[in-house]
Amino acid sequence: MAASLGGVRTAITSLAVVVGIAIAFLLVVGGLLLAIGTGVGLVGDFLASPGESAAGPPEATFAVERTDDRVTVSHAGGEPVPAEELRLEVDGEPTGSWADGGSETATEGDTVVLRDVEAGSTVTVRWVGEAGSAELHVETV
Repeated sequence: MAASLGGVRTAITSLAVVVGIAIAFLLVVGGLLLAIGTGVGLVGDFLASPGESAAGPPEATFAVERTDDRVTVSHAGGEPVPAEELRLEVDGEPTGSWADGGSETATEGDTVVLRDVEAGSTVTVRWVGEAGSAELHVETV
């Protein structure tokens, strides 16, 4: 009986060693997979959104209203836009930037008034950033 108990102890001890090695192996492999997945995720995030300096045009809307020879351009909603990135044009000719009004950021409700604008003129709000430029609003007044 003592011999068979010794065999059982040896088998249990061997089994415990094998299980311990298997658990250690799984922990190492799991840690490596986690590290690789995290690295791939970080690289993917970096490539998908390279930063604000290269971002495209903002999601913002503008409204234009003509009264006599004046045109009021209003930020009507959406994202705030750095004022130095907003250019105003009348019939394709630059008339200044939103920053000329003294504001650093154009947010909903902010306005700029253009003077001496003839009826039938086309007013354009153009975004100019590091990633390029885009017309955010074009309207004939």
